[in-house]
Amino acid sequence: MPKSGKFYKRGRNAMKTIKNTFSRTLPVVNNSLEKVGTVSKDVVTASIPLVEKGVSAVYNTMAKSADFGVNTAKSLAKSVRTRSRGSSRKGGKRRSRTRKGGKSRRH
Repeated sequence: MPKSGKFYKRGRNAMKTIKNTFSRTLPVVNNSLEKVGTVSKDVVTASIPLVEKGVSAVYNTMAKSADFGVNTAKSLAKSVRTRSRGSSRKGGKRRSRTRKGGKSRRH
């Protein structure tokens, strides 16, 4: 079936319109993308010190809490050791408690 002149002309004009539109819009889009990339690069460069400061604060807090936990565990272990040594003194007998004023009770 042969193409009618009117249909062929309309299709050809549509392609020409699309081509013209793309030829005008693509450089604008490309330029806009370059601007977006440049701006985002500048923002990232400016925010690096802030990010580093925040990360170092978090890691310093974690390190301090870990040190605190280790020191607490050491002191607890030390107190447990001294308690267990104290109860084994004098054949396992405990010292008698004195009354107020330093006087001991006689039997």
